[in-house]
Amino acid sequence: MKHTLLGMNVTVSDDSISLSQPALINKGLELLGLTSSKAVKTPLTPAIQLHSATDEEHAAFKKLNINYHSYTGVLNYLACRTRPDLAAAVSILSRFNQRPGLNHWKKVVHVWKYLLGTRGQNPILYGCNLGRKSRNTNLPKWIIGILED
Repeated sequence: MKHTLLGMNVTVSDDSISLSQPALINKGLELLGLTSSKAVKTPLTPAIQLHSATDEEHAAFKKLNINYHSYTGVLNYLACRTRPDLAAAVSILSRFNQRPGLNHWKKVVHVWKYLLGTRGQNPILYGCNLGRKSRNTNLPKWIIGILED
């Protein structure tokens, strides 16, 4: 059964709960103009080594008038809520929030292209019997509320 909680889709079955945020991912992809781009298979290029932007690189990035913080912030939100597979990439890219360069921005776009290809993947939490007839009092109240709907 599908429900929405704080912008997340919550799908409850007898033995699992699945969380996803397709609307937020789709909005980010639309804002970046990536909805018809080619997806990539990894959040970041393997063995990537990013360095601080030079003055020239930072100036070139500033001319694009892109809010780097906003896009890394949304990625961080997704990583903390429903996409833990993004955590390492977000950690690396957020180091450059103060002085991003074009290379850093390209890697942020790479993460969004990864999301394009993995929108349907979301964490599934397995555990105790969540069946409707279950009266498991160890469950958080918000889960019990969803089960009783």
